[in-house]
Amino acid sequence: MNWRELDQHFDAALLLEAAARADYLATLQLQNPQTAARVVELLAALEQSSPLDAKIEIRLEPSFAGIRAAGEYLGNYQLQRLLGQGGMGEVWLAQASGKPPVALKLIRSEFSARVLGQRLARERDAMARVSHPNIAKLLDSGISTDGTPYLVIEYVEGDALLVAASRQRLGLRARIETLLKVAHAVAAAQAQLIVHRDIKPANILVMPNGEPKLLDFGIAKALDASGFAESSTLTHVHGGAMTPAYAAPEQHAGRAVSTASDVYSLGVVLHELLLGTRPNASAPSRLAALGAVAPGLALSPRKLSSALRGDLDVLLTTALAHEPSQRYPNAAAFAQDLHAYLSGTPLHAQPESLRYRVRKLVQRHWAVSSALALAFLAVIGASAWAWQERAVAKREAARALYVQRFIESVMSSTLPGEVRDDPPSTAELLARGGELALQDRSADPDARLALLQSLAMIQREHRAYAQADQLLAGAQQLVAKSHAPAWQMQALAADRAAVAYHLQTSSETRKRFEQAYQRAVAAGADRAWQVDGLRVLITAAVDDDDGEAARTHAERLLALTDQNDIGALTQAVVAYTFDQQFRTRALELAQLALQESRLRFGEAHAQTAYAAMRLGNVLRIKGDIDAAADQLELAVRVARVAYPHQHPQLARILEELARVRARQQRIHESTHLWREVLAIRVAHDGVDSFAAARSTSFLAAALLREGDYAQAATFALQSHARLSALVGASNAQTMDAASYASAALLELGRHSEAIAILPALDAPMPSGIEPNAHWRFRELQLAHIQHLPPAQRVAALPGLIRSQLSSVGRDNTLALLNAIATAIDNHLVVLAREALIQAKPRVLSDDSTQQSEIVALLELLVSSNLDRVAIQAARAVVAKRRGERHFAVRSADKLLQSLPQQ
Repeated sequence: MNWRELDQHFDAALLLEAAARADYLATLQLQNPQTAARVVELLAALEQSSPLDAKIEIRLEPSFAGIRAAGEYLGNYQLQRLLGQGGMGEVWLAQASGKPPVALKLIRSEFSARVLGQRLARERDAMARVSHPNIAKLLDSGISTDGTPYLVIEYVEGDALLVAASRQRLGLRARIETLLKVAHAVAAAQAQLIVHRDIKPANILVMPNGEPKLLDFGIAKALDASGFAESSTLTHVHGGAMTPAYAAPEQHAGRAVSTASDVYSLGVVLHELLLGTRPNASAPSRLAALGAVAPGLALSPRKLSSALRGDLDVLLTTALAHEPSQRYPNAAAFAQDLHAYLSGTPLHAQPESLRYRVRKLVQRHWAVSSALALAFLAVIGASAWAWQERAVAKREAARALYVQRFIESVMSSTLPGEVRDDPPSTAELLARGGELALQDRSADPDARLALLQSLAMIQREHRAYAQADQLLAGAQQLVAKSHAPAWQMQALAADRAAVAYHLQTSSETRKRFEQAYQRAVAAGADRAWQVDGLRVLITAAVDDDDGEAARTHAERLLALTDQNDIGALTQAVVAYTFDQQFRTRALELAQLALQESRLRFGEAHAQTAYAAMRLGNVLRIKGDIDAAADQLELAVRVARVAYPHQHPQLARILEELARVRARQQRIHESTHLWREVLAIRVAHDGVDSFAAARSTSFLAAALLREGDYAQAATFALQSHARLSALVGASNAQTMDAASYASAALLELGRHSEAIAILPALDAPMPSGIEPNAHWRFRELQLAHIQHLPPAQRVAALPGLIRSQLSSVGRDNTLALLNAIATAIDNHLVVLAREALIQAKPRVLSDDSTQQSEIVALLELLVSSNLDRVAIQAARAVVAKRRGERHFAVRSADKLLQSLPQQ
C-alpha cells in the first residue's frame, strides 16, 4: 500500500464534515477500494482516541488540552466557544459588549515569556502591516491578567478551502478563481516584505459569499533586504515552523525561506484543490491527474488530464519546482499567470513561441476583428490601442488568419543578405510591420484598415508620431473600399489631428484636435473611440494650461465609463489636480480609484501601485507631504513586486517618490532615486531616448539641490543637448534642462558657458510654444539677467517683471515671485514692492498656501520696518516646504546678513 497516498486521503477526509466526508469516501471507494477501507478504519480508530490528537493534521507542535473556559474575560472580550486549537494555543469565538463577534487567539502559558512575545508580536506586526480584503483583519491585541498575550482578529464564518470546494461542488474555473484571490492576498503580504510560511487549506476559510480569507500569520517572517528570511531563535528552539505536507523543499532542509517558498505552498494547495491529492515528487502536476480528481469537481479524470496538458500543467510545474530559482519568484507573478490562464492570455512561464502566442490570441478573439490589433500588439510587447468592432461576422476568421500570417512574416523575415543572432527590437518590428502593411495592396481592405490603425496607435504610444501619421494617412485611403462605418473617416481625421498636436504642441493644434474630435462624435463614433479620444484631450488640455477644458473632458469621460472604471478615474484625477481649487475633488477621485483597485485586483497588483502613485501625487501637490510619502512608499513596495525588473512604470512611480523626498528635505535619497530612474529609462528606452534625456534633467535638478554643482552641470548639459535634438529648444523639458545647467554653471563661475545655452534677453517668444512654458522662458530670461554685470542686471529686471505681470497661471506666478526676489537682491525695493501689490491678488485667488507664504516672506523683505525675528520665522516656513535653495530663502539670507545683529 502507498502510505503517502493513504496519508493524503486520510488528511483530506479528516477535514470534511460528515456529509461531505461520506461523498469523498464513496468516490474513493470507486477509485481505490483498498485505500478507502483503510481510511475508514483510521477514522473509526480516531473517534475512540484522545481528543488531544483530533487536530493532528494542522499542528505545528504537540497539541494540548484547553487552557480557557467559556464565559471567561480577556480584557473586554468574553470567550464564547472554542473554534480550534493547535500546538501553540487556542482560538476562541469572543465578543465585547455591543460589538460583533471576533476570533481571539492566545498562546498557552507553558511557553516562556520570550517565546510568547516573539510569536504573538510577529503575528501582530505581520497582520498590522498588511491590508487586503482576502486577509483576516487584525482588530486588537492585549495581555490577560495572568500574563497571556492575545490577538483579536476578524471572525471569519466559513469552511476550510477543501471543504468549501467540495460542499459547493466548485468547478475547475471557480477553484482557480478562488485560489487567485488567495494568491493576491499572499502577494499583498509579500509586498510588505512578509512571507506567510504556513499556507495550507486549513488556513484558508471560504465565506458563504465565496470570498476566501487567509488566516494565521503566527509563523510569518519578515524578509531582509535580499528578499530572504533567515530562521529566528524561535525556530531554532521549537523546530522548523511549518506544516510539512505544504512546506517548500528549502523549509524541510532548514534553509532560508523567500517569497518563492510561499509560491510552492500555493502550488501544493492548487494541486490538491484540483486533483484531490498533494503533488507526487516525480510528477507534480499532470501525471497525478491521471488517477485522482478533487472531491466535488465535476470533471472526469480524463478531461482534467487533458486540461493539464497545456498551460495549467506549465503553471503547476513552475510553482512546484524543487529549486526556488526555477519557480515563480513571488506570489504576484504566480497570480499573474493564474489570471492569464483564466483569461486565455499567454503565460509568462511558457517558453517564448510565436506559434503559441498567435494561437492564444486567435483563440481568444476569433470572433471579433480586434484580434488583428491584439495579436500584433501582444507579440511586439506594446501597451495600448483603440479601434472599433466590425459588423460582418463572416469575414472575421479570414481577417484573423490574415493577421496571423502578417505577424509571422514580420517576425521571421530578414533583409536580403542580413544575418543576425540577436532578436529585432520593438522599433524595428514596428517599422517593418508598417512598411509591409502599407505595401500589401492585395489584402482584404477591412483587415488592412484595422491593422494600420492598430500600428498607428502603437507608434503613438512609442512617441513615433511621424510614423503614426503615415500609417493613418494610409488608413484614410482604405476607408472608402472597406465596410467601415461612415464615422470612421472623421475618426481617422481626428486621430491625425491628435498626432499633429503631439508633433507641435500648441493651443492652435489642440483646438484643431478638439474640433476634429467633435466632428467624429457628431458622425456617430462609438463609445470606445470617444473614451480613448477624451483621454488624449485631457492630457492635451493640461499641457496647454487649460484646466477648465481638462475638467470638462474629464466629466464627459466619467459619464461615458462605468462609475468604477479605474482608468477613467485616474485620468480624471489628472484633470482635477491641475487647479488648486479643484484638488479636493481630485483627492476624492484618487482615493476612489485606489479603493476600487484594491477591491478588484488586490493589494499587490500593478494597478494598485499606479493608483497609489496617483493618490500620492495629489497629496504632494496639495502640500500634505507626509501622507504623500506614505502612499508613494506603498506604491514603490508594490511596484517592485508587481512589475518586472527595470519596468518603465516602476520608474514613473519612483519619480513621484523622488519629488516627495526632495520636499521632505531628504535630498540625498531623492538623488539616489533619480539615479535609479535614469538607469531604468536607459535600460528600457536607450541612452538617447526622450525618457532617458528627461530623467537626466531631473537628476541634474536633484544634484543642484544637493549642492553637487559639477555633476549637476554635466548631467544638465547632456540632457539639454539630447532634448534640443529630440524635441527642439523651445520644448518645456529642454528649457528646464537649460535652467538647471545655467544655475549649476553660475555656481561654478562658468558664465560664458551658461550664456551660450540661454536665450537672448530680448529674444521673442518662440513660435508655437505652449502657454504653460511661458514661465520657463521667463525663468531662462531671468537666468540670463543674473549672468549680466550689475548695472545691466538692474536695467533689465523692470522689463522682465512687467512682462511677467501679464502672464497668468500658478507656475507663471511662481516665476514672477522669483523675479521679484531677484529685484530685492539687487536693491530694487520699490519695483519689488509694487510688483508684490499686483501679484498678491493672483496668489490669493489661486488659494495656494505655499505661494502665500512666499509672498509673506517677500513682503517682510521689502518692508520699511524690518523685523529680524519675523523674517527668520517666515524664512523657516518657506525653507521647510521648499528647501534651503529656494529663491525666497536665499533672498532672506542675503538680507539677514546685511541687517545689524540684535
